[in-house]
Amino acid sequence: MSNMGIHETRRANLRWLIENQYGGVAADLAKDLRIQPSQLSRIFSSNPKNQRNMGTKLARAVELVTRQPTGWMDAPHRFDEEKHEASGKGTLVMFPGNKIVPILDYTQAWQWTLSAKPYALTERTEVIWTSLDQLSERTFGLVIQGESMVDDFFPGEIVIVDPELQPKPGDYVVAKLDKDDKVVFRKYRLRGPSDRGQPAIELAPLNENYPTAVIDIHNPGRVIGTMVEHRKFRRTDRLSSPEPYTSKRRNV
Repeated sequence: MSNMGIHETRRANLRWLIENQYGGVAADLAKDLRIQPSQLSRIFSSNPKNQRNMGTKLARAVELVTRQPTGWMDAPHRFDEEKHEASGKGTLVMFPGNKIVPILDYTQAWQWTLSAKPYALTERTEVIWTSLDQLSERTFGLVIQGESMVDDFFPGEIVIVDPELQPKPGDYVVAKLDKDDKVVFRKYRLRGPSDRGQPAIELAPLNENYPTAVIDIHNPGRVIGTMVEHRKFRRTDRLSSPEPYTSKRRNV
């Protein structure tokens, strides 16, 4: 066994499988294993009190559903960056600083940020992990809806958003106008100050068929959070026919 130890080795291999076979969505692997997503999220918890090690029984079950040979989870692997296959060369799989965040829809994202404290993850919460560190406890994943941000963001793709990160011009943000019930995902721009000295915020779509929204003294609203990561999938034929989010798996 490597100096990583069997539990860290299993944890690293599990992260690689989730990323490369399940599009980064741990809940989809949990569904194949017929276990609750929380059982996997606890394996990646950054809180030592909540973190759990992967037992041998679960490791064998993961190998079975992901079509890996028996014992694969217990050995450190190096992966070819092009083919994503185990080999004697490549980069040793280690994912420092990973964080589990919930996947929310647009309504849940608004409710999540309104709460005085971040909602507790339950066994029914769909989650995704990110290798980014320095993220706040309110960070969440958002499933893109609609076509306002194509060709860069397609329905069903996921962006990871940190509500405590202040946006800069050119960033992508989740925002809500007070007059509207819906939340939008847009490009953040600043306009010059008004006659009262307050700057206006433009929420610009990438698709020219959609209007630009404005947050100013006449149209109050707020930025809910700033995008820090985009999980982009290869298929783009979802355009004009949005479907519920499903994982994009690659058979190996």
